[in-house]
Amino acid sequence: MEKPVTTNVNDEKRNKSLNRRLDIRVLPLCCWVYLLNFLDRGNIGNAKVLNSETGDDMLSQTNMNASQYAIVLTIFSLCYAIFEVPSNWVMKHYVRPSMWLGFLLFAWGCVTIGFAGVHNYATVLALRLLIGVVSTYYRWPPNCI
Repeated sequence: MEKPVTTNVNDEKRNKSLNRRLDIRVLPLCCWVYLLNFLDRGNIGNAKVLNSETGDDMLSQTNMNASQYAIVLTIFSLCYAIFEVPSNWVMKHYVRPSMWLGFLLFAWGCVTIGFAGVHNYATVLALRLLIGVVSTYYRWPPNCI
């Protein structure tokens, strides 16, 4: 009869090795994704003011006024907050985190690319809503890990 294999979870050398591997493989990817998120959140402000003196800014192109722009900013934050818990719940109960986070990152990229073709307020609003929904994996750092 064979003895069961036991591992010591308090093995300091093994834990250091695992942490080093995680730091080398996972941390740069998490930093890169978080940087993309930061740039994405700031891009709406850049789109508002960029080329505003020539009338080629986002507000002029989409015929939005200041209150509509404020609604666009608010809907993003609202969706970001509302869908954080359901996103984490799905990741915990239904789909492996690697699959769920990969799907959300892919969806985020597709929606971000969609901003290249906006021509009216409704499209901007819908895309910002979707960006808020799929950006939920950035909200809490343990989601990456």
